[in-house]
Amino acid sequence: MLQLAGPKATQADDLDLELARLYNDRVSVPRGKGRAGLLGSRASLRSYCSDVFRHARLWNRLEKSVRASQFTLLGDPMRIDYGYRRNGTRGFVHTLSVTRSPADAKLLAYTAERIQARAQFASEFTAVTDVPLGDNERHRFVRDTLRDVGIESVPREGFAVWVAKLRPTLH
Repeated sequence: MLQLAGPKATQADDLDLELARLYNDRVSVPRGKGRAGLLGSRASLRSYCSDVFRHARLWNRLEKSVRASQFTLLGDPMRIDYGYRRNGTRGFVHTLSVTRSPADAKLLAYTAERIQARAQFASEFTAVTDVPLGDNERHRFVRDTLRDVGIESVPREGFAVWVAKLRPTLH
């Protein structure tokens, strides 16, 4: 037996989150900058959104990596990051890196239009962006592209507040 540290108690509201934290702090091998560590990347945005959903205790009520092909065309390779249901409405949340790939707004807008046109249910879409959408050309393009098809854009900084408003409406 090898003991590297003395025994220490811990207290948590969510045992799964605390076990994950302890494992990362004490056992796992530290990773260098990977895709999830790159500022502004979709991977880092997804990681942040997942943490917020877990903290809000919504993680188990969400669908993850929702195949768009079930609503659009067979073979559609797009996956929407998160899905939820509330009061007969399907909601979709997708991360969008405006600084790294603003053209992805067109893909999300096209997919949202196809889902809205073909679906037998009401739907709502939210795009979580890595930066607040300002007034430069790139930001206007993304904002207008999303707005024209009814996609709400939420900057990363405002996502936790958005989730807090969503939480009481999910069953």
